Amino acid sequence: MSLVEADQAIPPVFDPDILPRPWSRWAVEQANAVGCPVDYVAAALLASASAWIGNSRRIAATSDWIEPPHLWFALMGMPSTGKTPAQRPFIDACKLLEMDERPVWQERMAEHGQQTDICNARREQWKVEVKAAIKNGNTPPEQPQDSMPTDPPGMPRVIIKDSTIEEATNILVHNPKGLLMLRDELAGWIGSFDRYGGEGSDRAFYLECWNGGSHTVDRVKKTGQPVEVAYASLSILGGIQPDRLREALAGADDGFTARFLYIWPAPCPFRPLGVNNPADGEGRRNWLVTAARRLRQLQMEQTAIGVKFRSVPLAIPWRSTPSGSRRWKKPEQRTA
Repeated sequence: MSLVEADQAIPPVFDPDILPRPWSRWAVEQANAVGCPVDYVAAALLASASAWIGNSRRIAATSDWIEPPHLWFALMGMPSTGKTPAQRPFIDACKLLEMDERPVWQERMAEHGQQTDICNARREQWKVEVKAAIKNGNTPPEQPQDSMPTDPPGMPRVIIKDSTIEEATNILVHNPKGLLMLRDELAGWIGSFDRYGGEGSDRAFYLECWNGGSHTVDRVKKTGQPVEVAYASLSILGGIQPDRLREALAGADDGFTARFLYIWPAPCPFRPLGVNNPADGEGRRNWLVTAARRLRQLQMEQTAIGVKFRSVPLAIPWRSTPSGSRRWKKPEQRTA
């Protein structure tokens, strides 16, 4: 196999110390526990954290340049190199976040069901009054405003997997902070775009979800009413095999594949799981869930027209280059 892979460049070694402490130690221990490169764990951590923050905060590089925090990561590697195990603790954390919000949603659903029954009864009474007025030659009464039930509250979601753009839009409507989209195989997901004749709408939708702007879907089944999302934001995390990267990158150069951060580390050498395997798995899980809950609790601002993100100044200043472009300052030049 070394002859087959002779043209593959040796990837740079990932330095866990670029992560905030103690997350550098956490990432190394988690990678050792599941036998995967620490690169995968760090990428999954950043992608998940960006989704948990979501639209509650956006970074203001300048007064006019504001960026959402969500990130897209493609974990590259051959089968059995640890891409899926690296993502597992973050999937579990997302499910726990959804369970945290489930009781409140169930209470709201019960209230909505009761209110719907009341509205239906008032509408039936109004219909009786309309028939009687028409029969007696009188002007029918107007329909009471409280006789039409409202839409049911959407189930709280943090993570989605295999969703159409219509369903993803419906979920985003009820989850304005944004979502984490997890795809086991990114190449198959990209290849499934517009399988039902969308003529490029799937790809365009996800590009809009990168920008985090508003999005409207007009062709929603059943209701026939457009669905509007104020801030369509998706963080994306998934795996891809190197031999399928070419077909994933094929097609129009619309910037879609350039949105991803590609992580392709050297595979870990084989070792028994009992060797250098941290034992405190429960402690690592609790640490991750605690941090996820803190980020999830960040709230969006309430305005007269709905919820809005809060912009925060960029903590790391830019410096101009002779060509006029801008780049990050070196680590020793960064502010706190």
